[in-house]
Amino acid sequence: MRRFSVVLLFLAFCLACAHAPQSPEPKLKAEPKTASESSSHLIKTVAPAREFASSSPDSWPYWAYMSERELKTYDTMWVTSDMHGHGEKFVKLLLKAGLIEEVGDDYRWSQAKTGRRQLLVLTGDYIDKGPASVETVRLIHQFQNEAPKYQSRVVAILGNHEVEFLSGEENVKKETWQSANIPENLKWLQQDTDFGDKFSPKDLVHKSLMAKIFRALPVGAVLGHWMFLHSGYIDLEFDSDATPVTRRKQIESFLKGIGEILKDAATTCEDATQVREEGAYGECEKKYAVLTSANSIVMKHNWWRTELHEMKIKLSSIGIEALFFGHDPEALAVDGELAMTEDGFFAKTDSGMNDDEGYPGRLMKCPITSSLKLADARGNSFCKQLTPDGKLESLAKGSSQR
Repeated sequence: MRRFSVVLLFLAFCLACAHAPQSPEPKLKAEPKTASESSSHLIKTVAPAREFASSSPDSWPYWAYMSERELKTYDTMWVTSDMHGHGEKFVKLLLKAGLIEEVGDDYRWSQAKTGRRQLLVLTGDYIDKGPASVETVRLIHQFQNEAPKYQSRVVAILGNHEVEFLSGEENVKKETWQSANIPENLKWLQQDTDFGDKFSPKDLVHKSLMAKIFRALPVGAVLGHWMFLHSGYIDLEFDSDATPVTRRKQIESFLKGIGEILKDAATTCEDATQVREEGAYGECEKKYAVLTSANSIVMKHNWWRTELHEMKIKLSSIGIEALFFGHDPEALAVDGELAMTEDGFFAKTDSGMNDDEGYPGRLMKCPITSSLKLADARGNSFCKQLTPDGKLESLAKGSSQR
């Protein structure tokens, strides 16, 4: 079995992680969670990481990790991203996949798949644009808690909209604010805290349960030899005379540094929430604002047009064999569908999830085989895409040219 040639350590966050006739989109409602259940989940997401090899437990903070051996214990991997507050569309896809089931007006992780281990990976951008931002986050949080009861797991990572949310109350979008003020959502948001007499955007960004959940999300995930990021861009140039060992160390240092930024930001924000001083909140927001630059690992658009080859070289230097990324619904020169390049290295997880833009949403389904290959020698992907009407279709062939 191939192994990584480098010593890495990742923080295991959020690793608590179908075919029916077309039906109306389901009513979105999450089962209520008690404060103790929610707190328990947060404790698990910020627990010390397991060692990937032999380095110290905190050397790679804010990365989710799963060994190749553990990955092979799952039967199927499902991947999507960029729900952007369109919770009904997200729920509809999960229902078609058989991952969740309806219980009255609520949803829960499906007991029907007990014994068939399912892995659901979400690569960011859960809020804004759509009418159900808080509802979408509530459901993800709920499914992360429920899936392990049925030998399954939900992995969720940061998107640029979550980072922007954490970087300041001025970045709270109208749709997200409206969703937060729905009484049922407001009650959920203020678990384990007190908003006082008047609920404000500052409360939402700094003291709400959603803010705590976002501050615990990893920047990315490495599952076996597969990496999952939101934008997927690594803003790092190798020296012209860099050896393979030097390149590996540069990539390691870069990725570890991103995690350290998030660790520092989360710690600063937790401290600010305790002292509740304006200056402390400002310092908290500045820490996250570092990741809102145009070329950051969660923000960069359209890098795939010119840098697929360079990105493959960078990631291959640390043993990565595939990159799953969202952020651009037209990425890999495919609009509104899920796609993979012929070599099986790059997979696009954002198909869009917005009817106004003609994007009904899709869910990638990949069998987890003993070889962990995503495509055959001819470039035919083993993964499929599930449509909202329950059809499984081949992935589109992705490239760097439109």
